[in-house]
Amino acid sequence: MKKILCVVLALAMVFGLTACTTKTESKYSNGLTKDGFYDLKALDIVTLPELEGVVIPEEYRAASAEAIQSQIDQILDTVKETSEDYDKVIEAGDKVNIDYSGSIDGEVFEGGTAAGQVVTAGTNEFIDDFLYQIIGHKPGENFDIEVTFPETYPQNPDLAGKDAVFAIVINHVETYTYPDFDDAFVEEHYGETLGIKTAADLKAYIEKNIIAGQLNDYIDDYLYNNSEVSEIPEAVIEHQKNLITANYEDTAAQYGVDVQTLLTMTGETRTLDEIIEESSAQFESMGKDVLLYQAAAEKLGLTVSNNDIADYFENVSGSRDYQTYSDHYGMPYLRMIVMTTKVADYIIEKSN
Repeated sequence: MKKILCVVLALAMVFGLTACTTKTESKYSNGLTKDGFYDLKALDIVTLPELEGVVIPEEYRAASAEAIQSQIDQILDTVKETSEDYDKVIEAGDKVNIDYSGSIDGEVFEGGTAAGQVVTAGTNEFIDDFLYQIIGHKPGENFDIEVTFPETYPQNPDLAGKDAVFAIVINHVETYTYPDFDDAFVEEHYGETLGIKTAADLKAYIEKNIIAGQLNDYIDDYLYNNSEVSEIPEAVIEHQKNLITANYEDTAAQYGVDVQTLLTMTGETRTLDEIIEESSAQFESMGKDVLLYQAAAEKLGLTVSNNDIADYFENVSGSRDYQTYSDHYGMPYLRMIVMTTKVADYIIEKSN
C-alpha cells in the first residue's frame, strides 16, 4: 500500500509540480481528516495480526549486487548522451527510431500509427514478432511487416486475432554514451541535493533504500495477508477513485494535453470513466490497504507531526521543505503517506 499511496507523490518529485491546481489538490485530500485518516474508526472493521515480534526473513535485510547495479544503471540512463546512427544495420537489442502505420484489409485502424517512436529490436514490446522483423534493415528503408494480433487483446478487442500489415520507416538507430559512475559524477549530481559526494557513499545510500523498500514490501504483504476487513466503506472507495483521477490529470498536465489525449498516447482505448468503472476490484484492494495502516496507527497511538513530514521529505528528496507538495496535495494526504511509513518503521523496529 505504501507503494500505491506514494506513486503520485514520487512522480511529482521526478517531474516537478508545474501543474498545481486546486482541483487536483481537493481530490488528494478530500475525504480525509486533518490527521490524514478517513473519518471513521478503522479498528471497528479491521482485525489486525500481531504488530510486534514479526519474523522477517534475512533475505529482506540485504540488497543484492544486481539490485544495486540496476539502480545505478537507472541513474546513469537519465543523463546519457544520445546520438543518431544513419548507417547501422539493425541488430537485436538496438534502440531504433521508427514510424509505422498499421492496416487491416487495407484500412488503417485507430491506434496503429505512430511517428518517431523508439523501440528495442528483437524484443516482445509489440505484438507477435513485430520487433524481430525490423532486424537486418537500415535507416532510410521503407518496408512492410505482417503480424497477427493475439486471440485475446484487451487493449482493443476489435483487433483480436486479426492479421495486420504495418508500413515501416526506419529513421535512425540511437546510440548512447554513459558517464562514469565516479566521485566527480556523484558530487556534480548529488552533492547539493543529497549531500552525497562519493560513489561509495551513493552506493551505500542506494543499498540502504533498497533494503528499506524490501522491508516495507514485506510488512505491506504481512498486514494484507494476515488481517481481516469486514467491509470497505464507500468513502474509502471514492477516495481511491479520486487519487487515480488526480494522477491522470497531473500526468496529462505535465505533457500539456488533456486526459483522453494522454490515454490515446499510451495506446489506451477506454475513457477515464471506463477505466475507473472497470477497476472496482483494484479500488477495494487499495482501500483495504489504507484501512490496515490506519487501524495499525490507531492501535499504536501514532500521529504525524510537521517535523515527521519534514524528516520524510529530507530522506526522499534531500530537503525538509515540503511546501510545494502540501500546496498541491494538501496536508491530510501528506500525513496519510507519512503515517504508513511510521507504522512500517514501528513494526520493523519491533521485528525479529
